[in-house]
Amino acid sequence: MAEPLTDLAQDYFSYLATRFPVMCASDEFHFLPRAKTASKYYDRLDDLGNDAIDECVQVLKDFQCRLDSLAVVEQDDLEGVLNIELLKSNIAGVLIELEKSRSWRHNPLLYLKIACIGLDHALTKPASSPQEITERTAARLDAIPRLLQQAVANLDVVPTAHHQAALLMLADCRRYLVELAESFLSPHSCVKTQHSARSTQSNSLTNGLERAHSALSGFDNFLRTIKPVPDQDFQGSVVDVTLREHFGSQRTVSEVFEIAVQEWQENLSALQKLQAQIDPTKSWLE
Repeated sequence: MAEPLTDLAQDYFSYLATRFPVMCASDEFHFLPRAKTASKYYDRLDDLGNDAIDECVQVLKDFQCRLDSLAVVEQDDLEGVLNIELLKSNIAGVLIELEKSRSWRHNPLLYLKIACIGLDHALTKPASSPQEITERTAARLDAIPRLLQQAVANLDVVPTAHHQAALLMLADCRRYLVELAESFLSPHSCVKTQHSARSTQSNSLTNGLERAHSALSGFDNFLRTIKPVPDQDFQGSVVDVTLREHFGSQRTVSEVFEIAVQEWQENLSALQKLQAQIDPTKSWLE
């Protein structure tokens, strides 16, 4: 990469990591790239406020303009041109999500995943000390009410499948917080043992867990008051645009579906052959 392109790429990934530290540190969110800089922000949760999304969209479009300008300079460098096109596709994928697919407007699972994955990262990612783990976990617990309040403000049309899955996931989230409380605050907790004199940290975790529990309950109540839209009536998918602009594929959605069906049939045939070899009297599932 030419140096200007390297700088631009680093600016781009660092910006996304600052805005979306959980999503950029996880493979769960297909529309955002992994970014190493996200490891600096294990004490933050992503900001999905309406104003923050609007600002992010504008910044990403500015990155696109910078890439267009750079493409003129790099036009005789094949590697540079390819890297520019890859970055353009990456940015296009994020913009499709924020502007067209807009899952932040209709998918409550997005917020619950950010909350729980964010807590898991705070607990399990490398740290310099147990105290750092405690502090960043407490910080992310404190951020959960803000995140779920943004969800309440943003969600307007929710398809039935997402609605049902979110209610089930809420129960899982509550159990996760209970397990987290037992891990950190039990008499046998290694964190508590090493920092028992620091009651402030313990109180911070306790208060954060209570506020997070309360926020989850409020979000549950909110979801139960809205009427989901039948999945078949929900026009939220932009698969064709994503294929073309993000993945650079010239295939249609129908062609991709045909390939998927063919691969599924091949895999099913392989499973049935294996099942016959292991025990012909049982299905491959058994």
